[in-house]
Amino acid sequence: MNKRSLEKYRNLLEEKRRDLLEAYTKKKSLGSEVGGKERAADMVDMATDASTQEFLYSLSNSDRDLLKAVEGALALMNSNEFGECVECEEKISKKRLDAVPWARYCVSCQELVETGRLRT
Repeated sequence: MNKRSLEKYRNLLEEKRRDLLEAYTKKKSLGSEVGGKERAADMVDMATDASTQEFLYSLSNSDRDLLKAVEGALALMNSNEFGECVECEEKISKKRLDAVPWARYCVSCQELVETGRLRT
């Protein structure tokens, strides 16, 4: 994959990560407001002491999974493996990456995952 395409996907992934983190911050803020000032102070203390694992558990399952997928795709970029199916190692189509830049599988392998014929 050329440098220009990689940069495009990196920007899309970083934007998605920012969006997920902003959504998390808004959810956390709303939770503090509902609990009152005393509850908010406890939440801030808890957030300050929380590890990355605790942070991820506080997200909804789908948000957490999506954030992990986005960060996984960014890690694949750093190891020059971005855009390759993690199962068959074939290139993932540009059309698929345009739609889902954090895709780990090519369309064929993704279908196998979704039908339970391939374990993730």
